[in-house]
Amino acid sequence: MPAGDYRIRVEGVDRLLAKLGKLGAVAILRPPMQRAVYRIQGDMKQYPPPPAGSKYRRGQDPRSEDLGGRWTTKIAQVAAGLEGKVGNNASYAPWVQSHQFQARHMSHWKRHTDLAIIDKNRKAIVDDFAREIAKAINE
Repeated sequence: MPAGDYRIRVEGVDRLLAKLGKLGAVAILRPPMQRAVYRIQGDMKQYPPPPAGSKYRRGQDPRSEDLGGRWTTKIAQVAAGLEGKVGNNASYAPWVQSHQFQARHMSHWKRHTDLAIIDKNRKAIVDDFAREIAKAINE
């Protein structure tokens, strides 16, 4: 799995596929997938408070690429079903918010890494998918 490629396993998709087929299942799964990527994106955009005594002022450095404003989402239908992606194209994003590549001096960002945000939201995302799947199966 490539760096930063995290997955959340959702139960019941096989039963949904058996009942509705691939197109029907994708139609049911797309709304919770959209909510999931927006949930992750919203939390990734949030900056932690600056470290005590920091003189750095966000957005005032000429090298700033607006990390918080460069988060994007994408949902694609793939062979295995549906895939949601959250990304950032600021050149320094991995050194700030990647669990794998975060620079040591960014310790005040530890709770704002990709993995930390996914772990924080995992239950809500799984529960959202489970509600939608159960509703579709029981209709």
